[in-house]
Amino acid sequence: MVNWKGIPRRLVGVLLLTGLLAVVTTETALPLEPTAGSFELVPQETWAGHSACGAVIDINLNGDPTDVGGYETLLTFDDAYLDYTEGNIALTDFLTAGGTRNSSGFDGGAGAAMLESVHGSSLRFGDFSWPASLPAAPGANAPGALASLMLDVVQCGNSTVSLSEIWLVDTSAAVLPLGAEPAVAVPVHHLLDVAPPFGIINAGDVGAVSARYFDLIDPTCGSADYMLDVAAPFGIINAGDVGAVAASYFAVTGCP
Repeated sequence: MVNWKGIPRRLVGVLLLTGLLAVVTTETALPLEPTAGSFELVPQETWAGHSACGAVIDINLNGDPTDVGGYETLLTFDDAYLDYTEGNIALTDFLTAGGTRNSSGFDGGAGAAMLESVHGSSLRFGDFSWPASLPAAPGANAPGALASLMLDVVQCGNSTVSLSEIWLVDTSAAVLPLGAEPAVAVPVHHLLDVAPPFGIINAGDVGAVSARYFDLIDPTCGSADYMLDVAAPFGIINAGDVGAVAASYFAVTGCP
């Protein structure tokens, strides 16, 4: 029990009013609405001319939506610089909610084909989940990574990739609130322009390749040094790579 003796009368009034407000607030407060889900595009740095490698783009879901059960979206790209080959998308296990649900796009799910529809310069894709067992487990909670895809490179230059027609639902198929639809710039560098500043082949490019002479290179698209391997045979930096860059010394690429 509070000992009110010695406490100034004005302070007593403040304490009583604060307590009353706390009671009123407790009785009338409404649960906070979750913030809108926000799709995010994260492109990896890209170079033209690597036949097996394209523009790798990760798609994330940010915000704090809970009980996420599925999504669908339309990815659009500039076909002057980029293209898409069916099958170059990998959906994550995000919607499986730690393995408690099945997902149409995850290899460990029930094996149903994922949504993937290509039309010209756009790709529609999505993923949906259902209970792995009964009683049904809740859906996934954001944030999380949804997918990673690779667009084919047509030529170097500045391109834009965007998402539209986004549909995000919970496990009861109720639509969840969404933020703005994302669009990002995807600069595609010239094959021989391996180091910044981009737009011209200079000593930095020649030096970057020469410094790795006879090093084995990870040719995986988007890896840290795949761009240094500019000439066959691929997988190792040799005289062919150094010579190709040196032969274009001071050439203006016209690309970012």
